[in-house]
Amino acid sequence: MSSAEVVVTDRLHGMISSVVARTKCFAFDNLTGKVHSTKNLWLNKLKTVRILNTTEDFIKNIDLLNIDD
Repeated sequence: MSSAEVVVTDRLHGMISSVVARTKCFAFDNLTGKVHSTKNLWLNKLKTVRILNTTEDFIKNIDLLNIDD
């Protein structure tokens, strides 16, 4: 994961692994809401993780690829 430029996931562990690997992450929330909750509670200051609800959100947040953190 650390060799990737960006991770796109709907899994909590995928998002956490991208943070550990210092890889930018687009994360779709799942039905349980764990992805969104973890981002808001524990990772809210990270600019390199974005929570998405729709594919249109991906386009709106594409600027993440230009962020170096």
